[in-house]
This record gives sequence, structure tokens and C-alpha cells, in this order.
Amino acid sequence: MIWKKYLYRETLKTLFSFLTGFYILYIVMDYSIHAQHFSKMQSFSATAFFIYYLCHIIKRLEMMLPLAFLISTIKVLLQLNQRNELIALFASGLQTSKFLRPFFLIASISTLVLFANFQFFVPKSLDYLENFENMNFRNYSYKKYETSSAYSMPLQSGGSLIFGKYFDDAKEFEDVYFIKTHNEVYKMKSLLTKEIPYTGNFVECFKRTDDGILSMVDTYEHLAFNDLAIDFSIRKKAELPFEHRSITNLYKQSYKPTNLYAKNAPKIKSQLYFKLLSPFIPFLVLMGAAPFCIRSSRRIPAFFIYALSLFSFITFFIILDAAVILGENNTLHSLVAVPLPFLICFIGGGCHYYRHTCK
Repeated sequence: MIWKKYLYRETLKTLFSFLTGFYILYIVMDYSIHAQHFSKMQSFSATAFFIYYLCHIIKRLEMMLPLAFLISTIKVLLQLNQRNELIALFASGLQTSKFLRPFFLIASISTLVLFANFQFFVPKSLDYLENFENMNFRNYSYKKYETSSAYSMPLQSGGSLIFGKYFDDAKEFEDVYFIKTHNEVYKMKSLLTKEIPYTGNFVECFKRTDDGILSMVDTYEHLAFNDLAIDFSIRKKAELPFEHRSITNLYKQSYKPTNLYAKNAPKIKSQLYFKLLSPFIPFLVLMGAAPFCIRSSRRIPAFFIYALSLFSFITFFIILDAAVILGENNTLHSLVAVPLPFLICFIGGGCHYYRHTCK
């Protein structure tokens, strides 16, 4: 039908125009801030510039796509209302719920795009941005274990390595405890990791007896550890913020936690619930804004509708951020803290939408 094509065309045109304008302004402002850093980069090219700001677009999409959908929905509906075209459509027998189906279809597509963004693009984009900015915008490096102290490195197998010193050039640990399991511990003077298998020097092997006591059972001048594998980036992986992770990764760590992430269950679940629920924000936007825009009135308060919608949108994201923080800190259970704002808005917005469009 002609009116459907018009709705699709006008809504998508406004949506993409808003996104394009916003990102052009964002890129100009961000580049002006970091122009000095870019000028000092020897390997900086047009490709690096494109990838860097593409990652910024992906990073901001979770908020900007629903906002663009909100602006385009209000603009198209108010325009039809002010021209009295809505009255003509409804007078011809068209139901309000049927009239709004194109908007629900666009909201559904936006939801799928946000899900795909969280799953495939956000993790890689945030990692790229962090590495790019650490390398070019500030002097930053992970700590090298060269001071006299004790450090612990988790292992993917579930054990851990406790050591006093680590020399990066020689790939050598000194004063090492290899905690293989709760019942088996190795103490050694040094551990060489340049070649596989790793070799321990002056090794003492401790095993737990039936009485529950760790006792030394054997000593070795040199011992090859065929089952010991060290991921030297594990420290970075362990400290990687959970908002950098995909939905499936968060799900695996939430319901099948490894020893590396067992203590971070509230943070993992809070981010998981956030990424599962926030793609449905376009539906909240539509249910909240559409009834105000299609009601019949001599004077349509367009400015008030825009202002109230933007204020509600910003307020919702502030509350949502606060809910995620409460869930991550375990102040409230993550299953309560994060879904609660969505539940309240869906119930309130759903009732408001049903009252004004389905009766």
C-alpha cells in the first residue's frame, strides 16, 4: 500500500539522516581533540582513520540507534497528524494497531541489529579502541614482573603459578610454586619457559596424603612439565572489562564459570542481562512515543513531545546504568537490578499503548 511505503521511506530516511549527522559531528569533534596525537603517528593512514572511527560508531550504536528511531518516529507521526492525514486514514477504517505495524517492523530490525552488534562487533571494536588508544594516545604498558615480591598468575587449566620474579628476556620465573591441583603442588627454584615443555630446576613435589597433609614425595634437579601451559596474555584477559565480551562469552562464564571468573559472577550476569535486554529499547521507544503523536487534537504540542521523549530517554539510560552498577557490586541481585527498569517501562508503556491504540 502507498501509505506503508511512505512510512517506511520517511522513517528510514529520517533515521539514517540523524545517524549520519550525529556521527559526522562526533568524528569532527573527536578528531579535533586528538589531532595532535594523529599527526605524531608515523603509521597513521586513511585505513586506520576509517577503522578507528568505525569502531566508535559501533561502540555508540547501542544508544544512538534507539535515539534515531525515537526522533524519526516522532517526526513522521507528528507530520502526518499536523497535515490531518491520520484522520483520513483512520476515518477510512484503518486500525491504529495495523497502522503502526511498519514501525514495529523497523523496531524489530533495530533489535536484531543491536543483538548482532553486541555479539559480533562490540567486543572486537572495544578491544581495538583500547589497544589503539593505549598505543598512540598515552604511554601505557602492562606491569613486568621484575620487582622482588610475590605474584600470582591464573592458569586456564584451573591451577595457578605463584612466583617471586619474572625476567621477560629470558622467559624465566624464579622462586616458583606451581599449584597444579588442591592435592598436588610443585616448588622450584626457577622455571624456564622459552621452550616447550617448560623445565623446572631444583623441583620439590608435594602431594596430599590420606590424612589431608601436604608432604614432599620426591625431588628433581630438572623436571619437564608436559602438562603446564602458560598464556602470557592471561593477565590482560582476566582484567578485560566484561562489557568488552560477547553475549555468548558472558553466557558461558555465567552458567559454566571457570576458576578465572568465578569471583566475578555478579559483574558477568549484570552485563549479560544488560546485553540481552537493551536491544529491545526500540520497542519501549515506540510504545512510549507513538500514543502521544497520533492522538487527535487541534493543537499538537510538538515541542513538548520532543522534550518529554528526550528527557525520558536520557533518564532511562541513567537509571539503567545505575542498575547495572548496583548489579555488578552485588548491592542488588543482578537478576533484579538490571531487568527491573525494563519491566517497569514495558508494563507502563504497554498499558499506555494499549489504552490509546488498541481500544
